[in-house]
Amino acid sequence: MSRGPGTGLVVLATLVGLAVAIFLKERAAAKVERVELPGFSIELPAGTVTETSRLPTGGSHKVDLKSSPLGAITRRETSNPKLAIQWMAQSATQEEWREIYLPTFSKAIGAAAGGNQRVLRDETIDKQRWLNIVGTGDVPIGFGVVACDENFQVVVIFGRYRDADRQAEELGKILRSAKCSVSESNRARLVAALRLPERFGRTSNTDFEGYQSLDGEVLMINFTNGDVLRDRKAYRIIATSLLSTGLGREIDDSQVKYLPDPNLKRPASLIRADFPETDEKFYVGTQFCDEHDKTLMFMWLARDASDELAQERLSQVGCPGDESRDLRMFSEVSADACARGEKTACDLGDSIE
Repeated sequence: MSRGPGTGLVVLATLVGLAVAIFLKERAAAKVERVELPGFSIELPAGTVTETSRLPTGGSHKVDLKSSPLGAITRRETSNPKLAIQWMAQSATQEEWREIYLPTFSKAIGAAAGGNQRVLRDETIDKQRWLNIVGTGDVPIGFGVVACDENFQVVVIFGRYRDADRQAEELGKILRSAKCSVSESNRARLVAALRLPERFGRTSNTDFEGYQSLDGEVLMINFTNGDVLRDRKAYRIIATSLLSTGLGREIDDSQVKYLPDPNLKRPASLIRADFPETDEKFYVGTQFCDEHDKTLMFMWLARDASDELAQERLSQVGCPGDESRDLRMFSEVSADACARGEKTACDLGDSIE
Protein backbone atom coordinates (compact mmCIF):
# COMPACT_ATOMS: atom_id res chain seq x y z
CA MET A 1 0.00 0.00 0.00
CA SER A 2 1.45 3.32 -1.06
CA ARG A 3 2.00 6.18 1.34
CA GLY A 4 0.62 9.39 -0.13
CA PRO A 5 1.52 12.95 0.79
CA GLY A 6 -1.42 13.04 3.20
CA THR A 7 0.37 10.60 5.48
CA GLY A 8 3.38 12.88 5.72
CA LEU A 9 1.15 15.84 6.46
CA VAL A 10 -0.56 13.93 9.28
CA VAL A 11 2.78 12.98 10.78
CA LEU A 12 4.04 16.53 10.34
CA ALA A 13 0.90 17.99 11.92
CA THR A 14 1.21 15.58 14.83
CA LEU A 15 4.84 16.48 15.40
CA VAL A 16 4.12 20.20 15.09
CA GLY A 17 1.21 19.85 17.53
CA LEU A 18 3.43 17.97 19.97
CA ALA A 19 6.19 20.56 19.60
CA VAL A 20 3.75 23.44 20.17
CA ALA A 21 2.27 21.70 23.21
CA ILE A 22 5.74 21.13 24.65
CA PHE A 23 6.69 24.74 23.89
CA LEU A 24 3.59 26.09 25.63
CA LYS A 25 4.13 23.88 28.67
CA GLU A 26 7.82 24.81 28.71
CA ARG A 27 6.92 28.51 28.55
CA ALA A 28 4.35 28.07 31.34
CA ALA A 29 6.94 26.29 33.47
CA ALA A 30 9.39 29.15 32.85
CA LYS A 31 6.98 31.86 34.01
CA VAL A 32 7.72 33.65 37.25
CA GLU A 33 5.38 35.47 39.60
CA ARG A 34 6.17 38.01 42.32
CA VAL A 35 4.94 36.77 45.67
CA GLU A 36 4.43 39.06 48.68
CA LEU A 37 5.58 37.50 51.95
CA PRO A 38 6.13 39.01 55.42
CA GLY A 39 9.03 41.48 55.21
CA PHE A 40 9.87 40.93 51.53
CA SER A 41 8.66 40.01 48.07
CA ILE A 42 10.30 37.64 45.61
CA GLU A 43 9.82 36.28 42.08
CA LEU A 44 9.22 32.53 42.04
CA PRO A 45 8.86 29.95 39.26
CA ALA A 46 5.39 28.56 38.52
CA GLY A 47 4.11 25.77 40.72
CA THR A 48 1.64 24.65 43.36
CA VAL A 49 1.92 26.19 46.81
CA THR A 50 1.82 23.36 49.35
CA GLU A 51 2.40 25.40 52.51
CA THR A 52 2.62 29.07 53.42
CA SER A 53 2.62 31.32 56.47
CA ARG A 54 1.84 34.94 57.22
CA LEU A 55 3.67 35.12 60.55
CA PRO A 56 5.87 38.26 60.53
CA THR A 57 8.86 37.01 62.56
CA GLY A 58 9.40 33.74 60.75
CA GLY A 59 7.67 31.25 58.53
CA SER A 60 7.88 29.21 55.37
CA HIS A 61 6.50 29.13 51.84
CA LYS A 62 6.82 25.83 49.95
CA VAL A 63 6.17 25.18 46.27
CA ASP A 64 6.01 22.03 44.15
CA LEU A 65 7.46 23.50 40.95
CA LYS A 66 5.82 22.94 37.60
CA SER A 67 7.83 20.36 35.69
CA SER A 68 9.30 21.23 32.33
CA PRO A 69 8.51 18.66 29.58
CA LEU A 70 11.88 19.19 27.91
CA GLY A 71 13.60 19.00 31.26
CA ALA A 72 11.99 15.62 31.91
CA ILE A 73 12.83 14.29 28.44
CA THR A 74 16.46 15.36 28.61
CA ARG A 75 16.79 14.52 32.34
CA ARG A 76 17.98 18.09 32.80
CA GLU A 77 15.60 18.40 35.75
CA THR A 78 14.81 16.21 38.73
CA SER A 79 11.52 14.30 38.64
CA ASN A 80 10.02 16.27 41.55
CA PRO A 81 11.37 19.84 41.55
CA LYS A 82 10.73 21.82 44.72
CA LEU A 83 11.40 25.20 46.28
CA ALA A 84 11.11 26.31 49.90
CA ILE A 85 11.58 29.73 51.47
CA GLN A 86 12.23 30.39 55.14
CA TRP A 87 12.30 33.82 56.76
CA MET A 88 13.37 34.53 60.32
CA ALA A 89 13.96 37.37 62.76
CA GLN A 90 17.66 36.59 63.06
CA SER A 91 20.62 36.68 60.77
CA ALA A 92 24.00 35.07 60.14
CA THR A 93 26.95 36.50 58.30
CA GLN A 94 28.28 34.78 55.19
CA GLU A 95 31.28 33.62 57.19
CA GLU A 96 29.04 32.10 59.87
CA TRP A 97 26.99 30.51 57.12
CA ARG A 98 30.11 28.86 55.70
CA GLU A 99 31.49 27.74 59.06
CA ILE A 100 28.30 26.57 60.79
CA TYR A 101 25.36 26.09 58.44
CA LEU A 102 27.01 24.51 55.40
CA PRO A 103 28.76 21.70 57.33
CA THR A 104 25.46 20.93 59.07
CA PHE A 105 23.56 20.84 55.77
CA SER A 106 26.21 18.64 54.15
CA LYS A 107 26.20 16.14 57.02
CA ALA A 108 22.41 16.04 57.20
CA ILE A 109 22.01 15.52 53.44
CA GLY A 110 24.76 12.89 53.46
CA ALA A 111 23.09 10.99 56.30
CA ALA A 112 19.74 11.08 54.51
CA ALA A 113 20.82 10.47 50.91
CA GLY A 114 24.24 8.83 51.25
CA GLY A 115 27.26 9.67 49.18
CA ASN A 116 30.04 12.17 49.69
CA GLN A 117 28.12 15.42 49.95
CA ARG A 118 30.26 18.47 49.34
CA VAL A 119 29.97 22.15 48.55
CA LEU A 120 29.93 22.37 44.75
CA ARG A 121 29.48 26.14 44.40
CA ASP A 122 30.11 29.06 46.75
CA GLU A 123 29.07 32.36 45.19
CA THR A 124 28.71 35.89 46.51
CA ILE A 125 26.12 37.87 44.55
CA ASP A 126 26.40 41.11 46.52
CA LYS A 127 26.71 42.25 50.13
CA GLN A 128 23.20 41.04 50.91
CA ARG A 129 23.02 37.87 48.84
CA TRP A 130 24.99 34.67 48.46
CA LEU A 131 24.38 31.06 47.47
CA ASN A 132 25.83 27.60 47.82
CA ILE A 133 25.20 24.40 45.91
CA VAL A 134 25.59 21.23 47.98
CA GLY A 135 25.44 17.63 46.78
CA THR A 136 27.18 14.85 44.93
CA GLY A 137 26.99 16.38 41.47
CA ASP A 138 23.99 14.46 40.11
CA VAL A 139 21.41 15.86 42.54
CA PRO A 140 22.68 19.25 43.71
CA ILE A 141 20.64 21.30 46.20
CA GLY A 142 20.80 25.08 46.25
CA PHE A 143 20.83 27.17 49.41
CA GLY A 144 20.52 30.92 48.91
CA VAL A 145 20.46 33.76 51.43
CA VAL A 146 19.08 37.28 51.33
CA ALA A 147 20.22 39.18 54.44
CA CYS A 148 17.70 42.03 54.52
CA ASP A 149 19.34 43.47 57.63
CA GLU A 150 21.12 42.26 60.76
CA ASN A 151 17.82 41.12 62.31
CA PHE A 152 15.94 39.59 59.37
CA GLN A 153 17.06 36.98 56.86
CA VAL A 154 15.50 35.01 54.01
CA VAL A 155 16.73 31.54 53.00
CA VAL A 156 15.75 29.90 49.70
CA ILE A 157 16.19 26.14 49.22
CA PHE A 158 15.99 25.15 45.56
CA GLY A 159 16.07 21.72 43.97
CA ARG A 160 15.30 21.56 40.27
CA TYR A 161 18.29 20.94 38.01
CA ARG A 162 20.80 18.10 37.92
CA ASP A 163 23.56 20.44 36.80
CA ALA A 164 25.16 22.52 39.57
CA ASP A 165 25.89 25.47 37.26
CA ARG A 166 22.28 25.65 36.04
CA GLN A 167 21.03 25.29 39.61
CA ALA A 168 23.25 28.19 40.71
CA GLU A 169 22.19 30.34 37.76
CA GLU A 170 18.46 29.94 38.40
CA LEU A 171 18.79 30.30 42.18
CA GLY A 172 20.79 33.48 41.61
CA LYS A 173 17.92 34.95 39.57
CA ILE A 174 15.48 34.21 42.38
CA LEU A 175 17.74 35.80 45.00
CA ARG A 176 18.32 38.93 42.88
CA SER A 177 14.57 39.40 42.53
CA ALA A 178 14.04 39.65 46.31
CA LYS A 179 12.96 43.08 47.59
CA CYS A 180 13.13 43.63 51.34
CA SER A 181 10.46 45.67 53.14
CA VAL A 182 11.27 44.83 56.75
CA SER A 183 9.30 46.46 59.57
CA GLU A 184 9.69 46.31 63.34
CA SER A 185 7.09 43.53 63.48
CA ASN A 186 9.41 41.38 61.32
CA ARG A 187 12.45 42.07 63.49
CA ALA A 188 10.81 41.22 66.83
CA ARG A 189 12.41 38.11 68.27
CA LEU A 190 10.49 35.52 70.22
CA VAL A 191 11.61 35.17 73.83
CA ALA A 192 11.12 31.96 75.79
CA ALA A 193 9.11 31.85 79.00
CA LEU A 194 11.37 31.07 81.97
CA ARG A 195 10.85 29.41 85.34
CA LEU A 196 14.51 28.64 86.07
CA PRO A 197 15.96 28.66 89.61
CA GLU A 198 17.42 31.91 90.97
CA ARG A 199 20.98 30.62 90.63
CA PHE A 200 20.57 31.06 86.86
CA GLY A 201 21.21 34.31 85.03
CA ARG A 202 20.99 35.62 81.48
CA THR A 203 24.27 35.73 79.54
CA SER A 204 25.43 38.58 77.31
CA ASN A 205 25.07 36.55 74.07
CA THR A 206 22.99 38.35 71.45
CA ASP A 207 22.54 35.75 68.68
CA PHE A 208 20.65 33.32 70.95
CA GLU A 209 19.15 33.20 74.43
CA GLY A 210 21.88 32.03 76.78
CA TYR A 211 21.69 31.21 80.49
CA GLN A 212 24.23 29.99 83.04
CA SER A 213 23.98 28.82 86.62
CA LEU A 214 26.39 29.14 89.53
CA ASP A 215 26.51 25.32 89.57
CA GLY A 216 28.05 25.06 86.10
CA GLU A 217 24.93 24.53 83.99
CA VAL A 218 24.78 26.08 80.52
CA LEU A 219 21.49 26.50 78.64
CA MET A 220 20.93 27.82 75.11
CA ILE A 221 17.52 28.52 73.56
CA ASN A 222 16.53 29.40 70.02
CA PHE A 223 13.47 29.08 67.82
CA THR A 224 13.15 27.47 64.41
CA ASN A 225 10.24 27.53 61.96
CA GLY A 226 7.58 24.83 61.96
CA ASP A 227 7.32 21.55 63.85
CA VAL A 228 10.68 19.76 63.62
CA LEU A 229 9.18 16.61 65.14
CA ARG A 230 6.82 16.13 62.20
CA ASP A 231 9.51 13.84 60.77
CA ARG A 232 11.49 12.35 63.66
CA LYS A 233 13.91 10.48 61.42
CA ALA A 234 14.88 13.71 59.67
CA TYR A 235 15.05 15.54 63.00
CA ARG A 236 17.46 12.97 64.42
CA ILE A 237 19.76 13.46 61.42
CA ILE A 238 19.62 17.25 61.77
CA ALA A 239 20.08 17.18 65.55
CA THR A 240 23.12 14.90 65.23
CA SER A 241 24.64 17.13 62.56
CA LEU A 242 23.91 20.24 64.63
CA LEU A 243 25.56 18.73 67.69
CA SER A 244 28.59 17.62 65.69
CA THR A 245 29.06 21.06 64.14
CA GLY A 246 28.31 23.01 67.31
CA LEU A 247 30.60 20.94 69.53
CA GLY A 248 33.34 20.68 66.92
CA ARG A 249 33.62 16.90 67.10
CA GLU A 250 32.30 13.95 65.14
CA ILE A 251 29.26 12.24 66.65
CA ASP A 252 28.33 8.71 65.69
CA ASP A 253 24.64 7.88 65.49
CA SER A 254 25.16 5.29 68.22
CA GLN A 255 26.04 8.10 70.66
CA VAL A 256 22.61 9.71 70.26
CA LYS A 257 19.61 8.39 72.20
CA TYR A 258 15.99 9.46 71.99
CA LEU A 259 14.63 9.64 75.52
CA PRO A 260 10.92 9.14 76.29
CA ASP A 261 8.95 12.26 75.38
CA PRO A 262 8.70 14.56 78.42
CA ASN A 263 5.19 14.86 79.83
CA LEU A 264 4.73 18.58 79.25
CA LYS A 265 1.64 20.54 78.24
CA ARG A 266 3.12 21.00 74.76
CA PRO A 267 4.51 18.35 72.36
CA ALA A 268 8.13 17.88 73.45
CA SER A 269 11.16 15.69 72.89
CA LEU A 270 14.56 15.12 74.48
CA ILE A 271 17.74 13.70 72.95
CA ARG A 272 20.96 12.80 74.79
CA ALA A 273 24.39 12.65 73.18
CA ASP A 274 26.93 10.60 75.15
CA PHE A 275 30.69 11.17 75.15
CA PRO A 276 32.14 8.21 77.10
CA GLU A 277 35.76 9.31 76.65
CA THR A 278 35.12 12.48 78.67
CA ASP A 279 32.11 11.24 80.67
CA GLU A 280 30.02 14.11 79.28
CA LYS A 281 26.36 14.26 78.32
CA PHE A 282 24.78 16.90 76.08
CA TYR A 283 21.03 17.30 75.74
CA VAL A 284 18.87 18.73 72.96
CA GLY A 285 15.18 19.26 73.68
CA THR A 286 12.21 20.71 71.83
CA GLN A 287 8.77 22.13 72.52
CA PHE A 288 6.34 22.97 69.71
CA CYS A 289 4.73 26.41 70.06
CA ASP A 290 1.73 25.88 67.81
CA GLU A 291 0.33 29.41 68.15
CA HIS A 292 3.61 30.75 66.69
CA ASP A 293 4.27 27.78 64.37
CA LYS A 294 7.76 27.58 65.89
CA THR A 295 9.78 24.92 67.65
CA LEU A 296 11.67 25.97 70.76
CA MET A 297 15.15 24.42 70.61
CA PHE A 298 16.76 23.71 74.00
CA MET A 299 20.45 22.80 74.39
CA TRP A 300 21.75 22.03 77.87
CA LEU A 301 24.84 20.67 79.57
CA ALA A 302 26.01 20.45 83.16
CA ARG A 303 28.78 18.98 85.28
CA ASP A 304 26.35 16.58 86.97
CA ALA A 305 24.00 16.10 84.03
CA SER A 306 21.29 13.43 84.19
CA ASP A 307 18.17 12.58 82.20
CA GLU A 308 15.99 13.60 85.15
CA LEU A 309 17.62 17.00 85.56
CA ALA A 310 17.56 17.64 81.80
CA GLN A 311 13.82 16.94 81.73
CA GLU A 312 13.31 19.22 84.74
CA ARG A 313 15.19 22.07 83.04
CA LEU A 314 13.20 21.57 79.82
CA SER A 315 10.00 21.86 81.86
CA GLN A 316 11.28 25.18 83.30
CA VAL A 317 11.30 26.90 79.90
CA GLY A 318 8.37 27.39 77.58
CA CYS A 319 6.82 29.15 74.64
CA PRO A 320 6.24 32.91 74.53
CA GLY A 321 3.11 33.70 76.53
CA ASP A 322 3.51 30.82 78.99
CA GLU A 323 3.97 31.53 82.70
CA SER A 324 7.33 33.26 83.18
CA ARG A 325 9.49 35.34 85.47
CA ASP A 326 12.41 37.66 84.80
CA LEU A 327 16.01 36.59 85.30
CA ARG A 328 18.87 38.91 86.16
CA MET A 329 22.03 39.11 84.10
CA PHE A 330 24.45 36.36 85.08
CA SER A 331 27.16 38.94 85.76
CA GLU A 332 24.97 40.28 88.60
CA VAL A 333 24.15 36.79 89.90
CA SER A 334 27.83 35.75 89.97
CA ALA A 335 28.95 39.08 91.51
CA ASP A 336 26.45 38.69 94.36
CA ALA A 337 27.52 35.08 94.93
CA CYS A 338 31.18 36.13 94.96
CA ALA A 339 30.38 38.81 97.56
CA ARG A 340 28.67 36.16 99.68
CA GLY A 341 31.86 34.12 99.68
CA GLU A 342 31.25 31.65 96.84
CA LYS A 343 34.80 31.79 95.49
CA THR A 344 34.04 29.72 92.39
CA ALA A 345 31.60 32.41 91.24
CA CYS A 346 34.24 35.15 91.21
CA ASP A 347 35.85 34.09 87.95
CA LEU A 348 32.77 33.05 85.98
CA GLY A 349 32.28 34.78 82.62
CA ASP A 350 28.99 36.27 81.48
CA SER A 351 28.82 34.74 77.99
CA ILE A 352 28.71 31.28 76.43
CA GLU A 353 31.67 30.70 74.12
